[in-house]
Amino acid sequence: MGGIGSGRGSLKEARSRIGQSVTVEGVANVDNGLLQPGKLSVYIQDEQAGIQLFSHDPDRFPTVREGDRLRVTGTVGEYRQVTQVMVDRLEVLDRGDPVSVESIHLSDAADPESAEALEGRLVSLEGYLLHQSESSGGGTNLTVIDENLQALTLRVWESTGINPDALRSDRWYTITGIFSQYRDTYQVLPRSQEDLQLMEEPRERPIEEGEQVEAEVEQVVDGDTLRLAEPVLGADNVRFLHIDTPETYHKVENEKDRNQMNHGKRATNHMRSLLSPGDEVVLKLGEEPLDDYGRLLAEVTRKTDGMNTNLEMVKKGYAITYFIWPFSDESVDIYSRMLTMAKERETGIWDPEDPLLEPPFVFRARDRGSELYRPVGDFQTKYYVPAKEWESVPAENRVFFNSEKEAEDAGYRPLPESRLQRVRDLQTMLRNLYREDEVDRAAERKLNSRVKTMERLLIKLEETEKNRTEKAVSLRQQLQRAVKKWESDLMKEYRHDRLTDVTLATLSPFTEWIRSSNPGVGEQKNAS
Repeated sequence: MGGIGSGRGSLKEARSRIGQSVTVEGVANVDNGLLQPGKLSVYIQDEQAGIQLFSHDPDRFPTVREGDRLRVTGTVGEYRQVTQVMVDRLEVLDRGDPVSVESIHLSDAADPESAEALEGRLVSLEGYLLHQSESSGGGTNLTVIDENLQALTLRVWESTGINPDALRSDRWYTITGIFSQYRDTYQVLPRSQEDLQLMEEPRERPIEEGEQVEAEVEQVVDGDTLRLAEPVLGADNVRFLHIDTPETYHKVENEKDRNQMNHGKRATNHMRSLLSPGDEVVLKLGEEPLDDYGRLLAEVTRKTDGMNTNLEMVKKGYAITYFIWPFSDESVDIYSRMLTMAKERETGIWDPEDPLLEPPFVFRARDRGSELYRPVGDFQTKYYVPAKEWESVPAENRVFFNSEKEAEDAGYRPLPESRLQRVRDLQTMLRNLYREDEVDRAAERKLNSRVKTMERLLIKLEETEKNRTEKAVSLRQQLQRAVKKWESDLMKEYRHDRLTDVTLATLSPFTEWIRSSNPGVGEQKNAS
């Protein structure tokens, strides 16, 4: 088959000769140019092993195609833990040889010994496409898992012509590719779109929302991120689900930066008081278990006492709630109650003597020079507003969507521009809350009377606003007094236990919305 030094040997033997010159033979399992354009970068294999061939100067060598039998001389080395031959001489002995494909399981990739033996060979496996990361470094990483939640990365190079967007997440695929490695991570390199075949026979999703996985803490990174001792679903970093803590990654250049840093350090220290290296935890995975950075999204519960550390950070005032669709109203409600409790106690970021000046998501956008883009919903009223109007939604009710269509598909609707329409929606909401026994009859009548007063004044304002008459000025003043009376009565009825927490959380946002929007129905537009 091939020679090493002055003798004969295999690719398996050549892989062990780091730093030595070898001459080997094997069949190419990929066309040159597909993996790293502008370089010689192919893999060859024989019956026992495979190895990468590499050179920065491909023009020195003949064109290499899949199925070419090659004789190669060069020095064996490693680059980012991939064993390769730095090629000095390359000869094409024959063309059109068959390329064997070895069928494997994802468990083979999890075992370092078997994985190392597969490196450089063409393999085939079945996997469930769980996640697609953002494109970076000339390619995209896909994560596939099996029924036992074993995970493997597929590295899809742009130069292969594969379109990752044509793949369907949450479906099973038959995958062919070259088994390789990047640092400590084993991965498979598909060569073309044909290497990723959607399986026709339906199979169950191997992971469900709320799936619980045990893990061990290696390190708390910051207030909402930790590193695991062993990967789960191929990820060793966990981003705490449903919460957002102040940042610490930045350089301090102004008062807002310093405020963010101070609160971020406090959040990190508190998380480190909750979790330590070696602690055993239970990860409750989200519906989408990985984020765009390949981090696990999970609620983290201490195994010793069952404490949900995500909730604890909100309760103690070290984190705000941070829900990005998909989410359940039940989860939002639980976290909302904890945030309300922290605000009422004026603890942590809610301390009026030293409040957090910017929510973390606003800080990140400012720090990166980017615009906020996620529409912001109010999970109580089921309205949403444009990203820049995030402050109009109370922190305890705030949820996020990736687009207006996504918000509307989730049952949210644009907040009306007209105050009159908002008042009429308030009437409907108050009536529904009464029917659901969230407010008693006496309180409903009193509050509804205030709402009708605001409606009457707004109708009159519509008739006079354009003329800017003294009457219009008087009506605006009356409206402001009516809004204050509504706000005062709402709090009074709440203090007397004539309406529930749900009613207060649902109706309170309307106070500011009625104060701050256009006065007439004639000016109503789609809030998009």
